[in-house]
Amino acid sequence: MHPAPLRRKHDAGATLELLSASEDGGFLSLSGKVSAQVGPSDDRGRTIDLSAARKLELNFSGVIGSLDN
Repeated sequence: MHPAPLRRKHDAGATLELLSASEDGGFLSLSGKVSAQVGPSDDRGRTIDLSAARKLELNFSGVIGSLDN
């Protein structure tokens, strides 16, 4: 079972789901996923043929440290 998303953002045909976010000792931990439909392009991405679209899903997790000294 997957946890309910904290945030979901749709923009430009993509969905960003932030599944978890926490802070501990000046470090920020994030995890989530990005989903989109992708297709071929003959002009370096200016136009995209979605008639034969394929689903793309990326999962991510990471820790970001403080930028303060």
